[in-house]
Amino acid sequence: MYRYFKAQTSFEKILVQKTALHTENTRVSKIKNGKNGKNARGVINGIAHFANIVRLLYNTPAILKNDETMAAMYDRELLRTLILEKSLKFGDFTLASGKKATYYLDCRQITLDSIGAKLIGEGILELLPPNSMPHAVGGMSIGADPITAAVITVAAYRNIPLKGFMVRKQSKGHGTNQFVEGPIASGDHVVIVEDVVTTGGSSLDAIEKVEALGVKVDGVIAIIDRLEGGKEMFEAKGYALHSLFTVRDFGIS
Repeated sequence: MYRYFKAQTSFEKILVQKTALHTENTRVSKIKNGKNGKNARGVINGIAHFANIVRLLYNTPAILKNDETMAAMYDRELLRTLILEKSLKFGDFTLASGKKATYYLDCRQITLDSIGAKLIGEGILELLPPNSMPHAVGGMSIGADPITAAVITVAAYRNIPLKGFMVRKQSKGHGTNQFVEGPIASGDHVVIVEDVVTTGGSSLDAIEKVEALGVKVDGVIAIIDRLEGGKEMFEAKGYALHSLFTVRDFGIS
């Protein structure tokens, strides 16, 4: 019976052994008592169902930290392939900065894709310093919003406390009438996230609005750096820019 179970952890191995033993005892008991096989199969199916429930419980975030086999690895090459297939487009485009370009990186095709979001969250977490993790990540809406969601979700599954925030281009004009939304406060350290950096203007705007709250910006992380002056612009203002990729990773110079 227990050959149908795939035990991947020591916990599951113990569970499978106990399940198999209980199943065998039940089978023997049914034979001794003259019961038919139908009832025995019902018991076995019930035990198998219980084992599956335990596996689901075992895969919750509270347990992940205790099982190294559950640790996810960031697959940079897979993310690069997804960007090539879904995001990179060639033609005549006008960028948010006002610049003309012969190619465009539509990163929402990746940030709003389940696999892409997972990879982006994992990649950005790898760039955050583990010994000085910021209190929060966030950036200018709407491009940064799915990135923020991806990072804090992956962080939750790794039991890393991390908050998110959104920066509005314009205040909403009602309610609290604020530019920054999210659970951040004066004194917090944050990292700005961005999909594609060209000149850096969008993130610099986000930085200005966030710092007005008394928040300390530790740096900026982008999915892709177009290598068109953004990095130098950030450095001139005292901020470091890191990115998962540059356009050179996609054969563009």
